[in-house]
Amino acid sequence: MEKGDIVYVEYDAYSEGRLFDTTHEDLAKENDIYNENQRYNPLPVIIGAGRLVRGFENALISANVGEEREVEFGEGEGYGVRDPKLVETFSIREFRRERIEPQPGMEVSIRNRRGTVITATAGRVIVDFNDPLAGKTLKYKFRILEKVEEPEKKVQAIIEMYYPSYQGFSISRDGEFMNVTLPEICKSDQRWFLVKFAVVGDIRDHAGIGRVRFIEEYTAEEKKAEEQPVEGQPEAQSAEAQTEEKPAAEQTAGEPEKTEEQITS
Repeated sequence: MEKGDIVYVEYDAYSEGRLFDTTHEDLAKENDIYNENQRYNPLPVIIGAGRLVRGFENALISANVGEEREVEFGEGEGYGVRDPKLVETFSIREFRRERIEPQPGMEVSIRNRRGTVITATAGRVIVDFNDPLAGKTLKYKFRILEKVEEPEKKVQAIIEMYYPSYQGFSISRDGEFMNVTLPEICKSDQRWFLVKFAVVGDIRDHAGIGRVRFIEEYTAEEKKAEEQPVEGQPEAQSAEAQTEEKPAAEQTAGEPEKTEEQITS
């Protein structure tokens, strides 16, 4: 592999013999780390983008498609060295003001920082703000399933990296443009608004596409079926009433309306 390649990879990650991350749902359930909010699918990765732990990313660079590999590395290529200064003591009253009853092993957010409770007594709580994997040796078993070549598939993979609800995008090439028609969820999902420009940046840098159109489609509602005459009222009068009450937009068949959001380099 080379830096900038986009690949799909499956993996199982271990620390001190315990599985802590995987792309396999069945294995996550067997090891009691299953998270219903996580997608257990092959992971799309941009080689060399610096978004994985260094030891794993270096191993991907030297791997071939379809090859099963195993790599082990220490804290220098993993999550770093544990820093004793990141273990801090708090009054238990500070937690109770936030309606938190701390217990050892609990992940908590205190003073806008996330950490793990080490001990909790009647008066004080000790919290470790180091990454739980800091200072540990890691082992990854992995296989690159596919190297993505087609521009349209590269765009799809990049969207998957950023946006968990990636289904429903329609992607097509139109000359110098890559058209991306958005699914309904994107019209109101704040998460899409936050990641959209990061998606564009990666498409430009790693998919070889200079101009991207994000398209939102809005289709006029179909003409409603005519209401049945009110019981006891002559049909002619009912039809006349319907004609008078019918909105102008429904009296003329409308073509689908389309708006385009165009982002150009």
